[in-house]
Amino acid sequence: MTARLEYGSAICLIAALVDDRARRAGVRVLFVKGPFFAALGVRPPKTSLDLDVLLHPDDMGSFVRLLTGEGWRLRDDLRAVLPFEEHSVTLLHGFWPSSIDAHRYWPGLLGDPRASFERLWERHDEVTLSTGRFAVPQWTDAAILQAVNEIRGGPSRASGVLDVAQRAREKLGPSAGSFLTQQCHELGAELSAAPLLELLGEAVAIPSPPPPAYREWLRRIDAEDRSATAWILRMRDEPPWRWPSHLLAALALRPSQLRALRPEARPGARGFLDAWWARASKGGHDLAHARKALRRSVSPPRARRSRCGEDGGGDD
Repeated sequence: MTARLEYGSAICLIAALVDDRARRAGVRVLFVKGPFFAALGVRPPKTSLDLDVLLHPDDMGSFVRLLTGEGWRLRDDLRAVLPFEEHSVTLLHGFWPSSIDAHRYWPGLLGDPRASFERLWERHDEVTLSTGRFAVPQWTDAAILQAVNEIRGGPSRASGVLDVAQRAREKLGPSAGSFLTQQCHELGAELSAAPLLELLGEAVAIPSPPPPAYREWLRRIDAEDRSATAWILRMRDEPPWRWPSHLLAALALRPSQLRALRPEARPGARGFLDAWWARASKGGHDLAHARKALRRSVSPPRARRSRCGEDGGGDD
């Protein structure tokens, strides 16, 4: 009987593999979230199911080719990825229990992705785990990335934002708010990280009308875990002649697409129909939320941001 590799050990081993191959190929990799941010102290320790890395956008192709040469493969059907998820690709391996999420940019950094990565890399730090030393964003940059990742999850993950704010106060003292505001400005995150900065006593003025990148960020938050909202918001910005293709993609009529979205579905035609019906039912329940999201995207009220000060759960 073969023992299954535990997730925590798998993440560290996969990270060592990725780091070694990337260094040899001259590809810069920042290890983010999970045990790396826990080692930095910007989040509590928690078992992660996948390895997250952040790349320079121009290196994504090289990185994927590098890992496919090691037996990794892209998730079966990239057409099954929801709108607003274009920031990353997922790689799977037949042996390793954990996947790799490779980010070509970080949602919430609203400026040029290339410039943001260069700033993060220029002042990056390293942490030591059981399998070696790994390049990570410096503490304040990591805190910003962690905070906007929690904010992206919506009100249910407000406690994660509160946790980052508390850690920032303990690490940086009374100047935490002003210092992080400056760092956010350099990374293009001063608007997306507003809930964090306001918890630290900094006033953040949202321009009227909001910049397009910030409006897209609000749509991303509204669409989190709601497929109907995601597709409707995306179709809203497309010409009508493109709507049929988006509708077909949203319905995921092809078995390969639906299997990628719902890997737990039973094999065979009955499993496909059950999975499709469950997806369609969830989409119907999401439509009311989608209508509200459309109204908010026209002129997001200031109260939209204050909800992150409420209590909520956290997630990775």
